[in-house]
Amino acid sequence: MRLTRRQVPILDLCERLKAAGVSQRETYWVWQKDPFGGWILTQNKLLQQGLMGETKDIKYSKFLVDAPTVAELGKMLPEYVFSMRRSPNKYVCMDYMNYRTVDFGSFVASNEADARAKMLVYLLEKRLMTP
Repeated sequence: MRLTRRQVPILDLCERLKAAGVSQRETYWVWQKDPFGGWILTQNKLLQQGLMGETKDIKYSKFLVDAPTVAELGKMLPEYVFSMRRSPNKYVCMDYMNYRTVDFGSFVASNEADARAKMLVYLLEKRLMTP
C-alpha cells in the first residue's frame, strides 16, 4: 500500500487521539520514534511481524502512536459526520446539521485526514461519543 502524507493525520492529532482513548491496535500505519529523536511513518504490520527487530509489546509503548488513514477515521466517526473538499487545499469535516446552519462543530484542515481527526478529537474530548 502506497501512502501519501495527506492520508494520515499529523503526529500531534494522532497523539491527541491516543490520549482520548482511540484504540492503538488496528491501524495500518503508525508514527514511530526514530533513534535521532524524530518521528517516521511505518507500517504497523512490519512491527507486529517483528521484521524491524521489534516485539509486539512495543506497540503499546511511548515510542509508537497509531496513524489512522482517512478510511479508518471515517469508520470511527458517527454516521452523521461527513467530510468534503472545499478548495484544492481545504477540507472540512462537519455534521449534517451544521451543513445547513454552519454553526460550530465544523473543522477545516489542509487535508481530509486532519479534518476528520480534528472532528474525532473534538467529539471524544467533549464526551459526545466514546472510543
